[in-house]
Amino acid sequence: MTTEKDEEISALSVSPTEQLAVVTKDGAVPVSRASPRNFTQVCRIVGTFFIFFITWGVASSFSAYQAYYQQDLLADHTPSVISWIGTVQVSLMGFTGVVSGALYDRGYIRPLLVVGGALVVFGFMMLSLAEEYYQVILAQGVCIGLGNGMLYIPSIAVISQTFTAKQRPLAIGGSSSGAAIGGIVLPIMFRELQPAIGFGWINRIFGFIILAMMVATYLLLRPDPTHRRPKGSMFDPSAIREPPFVVLFVGLFFVFLGYWVPLIFVTPYAQFSIKTSVSYAFYLLAILNAGSFAGRILPALIAHRVGPAVVLSAGSICLGILILGWIAIHDIAGITVWAILVGFMAGITVAIPAAVVPLMSPTPSVVGARTGMAWSGAAFAGLIGGPIAGALVETKTDNYTHGQAFGGAASLFGGLLLIYPAVTIAKGNKRYRKPSIERSLQRIELKTNESG
Repeated sequence: MTTEKDEEISALSVSPTEQLAVVTKDGAVPVSRASPRNFTQVCRIVGTFFIFFITWGVASSFSAYQAYYQQDLLADHTPSVISWIGTVQVSLMGFTGVVSGALYDRGYIRPLLVVGGALVVFGFMMLSLAEEYYQVILAQGVCIGLGNGMLYIPSIAVISQTFTAKQRPLAIGGSSSGAAIGGIVLPIMFRELQPAIGFGWINRIFGFIILAMMVATYLLLRPDPTHRRPKGSMFDPSAIREPPFVVLFVGLFFVFLGYWVPLIFVTPYAQFSIKTSVSYAFYLLAILNAGSFAGRILPALIAHRVGPAVVLSAGSICLGILILGWIAIHDIAGITVWAILVGFMAGITVAIPAAVVPLMSPTPSVVGARTGMAWSGAAFAGLIGGPIAGALVETKTDNYTHGQAFGGAASLFGGLLLIYPAVTIAKGNKRYRKPSIERSLQRIELKTNESG
C-alpha cells in the first residue's frame, strides 16, 4: 500500500517541471504552464479584487441606499421592509454560491463571469428606472444578488487553489480589500452625485463602472486546463458528517446574523438618532469600510502565524462585543471611532473564512463546493438578520437599542462557536491537513528557482 510519505518522495523524484505538473493535476495549486506562476498569481489577485469590489463592495454600500430610501424614494415603507432589499441581495449572493462553487470546480469560471457580470450590470440599469418597491427589490435585491452569487464564491476558490496555506490569508486579504475600496468609493459617489444627477444616473454610472471591471476580470481570470473536474453531486455530502465543518457552518450563520446590523443601520442611526448631518451620516459608512480595509490586510499577517481559524473566531467575538457597545454611543466622536473598530472586525469576518474552508477540505477539488456550502448559512443569516433588527427598531423614537442588542448577541455567540473548528485545525486533524502537498510545492518552487 502506498503511504503519504511514498507519494511525496515519488513526487519529488522527477524533474521540477514534472513535479509542478503532478501538483497542479491534483488541484492543490493550479498554475497555467503558458505563463510564469508569479504573473498568473498577480492576475488572479487583481481579477478577484475587482470581483470583491463588485460583490461585497456593493453589498457594503447598502446603508447609503437604506437612508435614501427611508427619506425619499420609499419613505412610506418601514426600515424593516426597506432592509429586505439589501438582505435579499446578500442572501442570494450566498445561496447562489452553492451552485456557482460547484460549477467552478467543474471548470466553468468563464461562463460564470459572463452571466454573473451581465446580471449585475442589468440590475443596476433596471434600478435606475425603478420607482416602486417591488421594482427596487427585483433589480437591486434579486438581479444583482443572483449575479453577485455567480461571481463571489468562484473568486474565493480561485485564490484558495492558487496559493499555498501560508500564502493564502495574505492573498485573500489583498484581493478582498476590493470590497473595502468599493464600500468607501460607492457611498461617497452616491452622496456627492445623486443630488446633482439624480437616482437614475448614479446607478447607471455604477453599472458602467462594473461593466468595465468585468471585462478586465474576464481577461485576467483564465480557466486552468490542469484543474481536475470532480464528478457527481454539486455539493460535498461528506461535509455534513464532519462536526467541525457543521459547527463552522452554524458559527458563520450567527456571526452574519449580527454582521449586517451595523452595515445596514449605521447611516440611518447616525442621521436620525444621533442627529448628525445627512452628509456625515453617509460618510460614516465610508469610514466603517475604511476600517474594513485594514481588517482584511493586517489580520492576514497574523493568520500566517497563528492560523486563520483562530483569527476568525477572535475577530467575530470582538465584532459581537463592539456591536453590543454600540448601544452606549450617542455622539459623533464616539460613533466615528466605533465605526473604524467595527469595520476592522467586520473585515476579518468577511475575508478570513475563505482561508479557513480550504483547511477543512480533504481535497482541493471540493474547495469550491464546500465554500459555497459554508457561505449558504451566512447567506440565510443575511436574509433575516437585517429585517429582524429593523423590526426591533422603534421608529417613532429612533431607538435602535433592541436591534443593536440582537446583532451583538448573535455575532458574539457565533464567534464562540467558531472556537471549536479553530481548535480542530490547530490540533492537525489528518482529514483536513495535507502537509505533503504543501511541502512538495514549496520544494518544487525552490528547485525551480535554483534551476532558473
